[in-house]
Amino acid sequence: MITVDKKRDIKALIVAILIPLVAGFIVSKAVPGMKEMYLSFELPSFAPPGWLFAPVWAVLYMLMGLAYYRISMVGKVGFNIRLQKFFYFFQLVLNLLWTPLFFYFGMKGLALIEIVLLDVVLLITIALFNNRDKLSARLLIPYLLWVLYATALNFSIWLNN
Repeated sequence: MITVDKKRDIKALIVAILIPLVAGFIVSKAVPGMKEMYLSFELPSFAPPGWLFAPVWAVLYMLMGLAYYRISMVGKVGFNIRLQKFFYFFQLVLNLLWTPLFFYFGMKGLALIEIVLLDVVLLITIALFNNRDKLSARLLIPYLLWVLYATALNFSIWLNN
């Protein structure tokens, strides 16, 4: 495992954390009425309360940013991490596209296909991160678990609505 703590870059850390946080916030504000729409669905018994999404995503976006920061520091000590960066940003774009697909456009079936693709890309991202820095990969595990849960929720809502 590569030690990345020797060269801390606080500015890079802040930027890495802010990118997913700000992007997620912008997308959430760009799709008005999500909470009301969510509550209007026939929800499965395992559905979380609507208020839980914002704090969970805030924590997950911070963990994603920290994972990206760590993998970037690996790149600064001479390792090629272009593929890791590509998949990180690919999964982030897929993450951000899901909300408008599901809520704004109401395309629950297409959103389901898209979130399954996100599941796969996220698994690849974690595997690639793990090859360079195990902790950066582990930081993405809660995010993976939440996205898999969201996939099941998306499937159930699509099926029942």
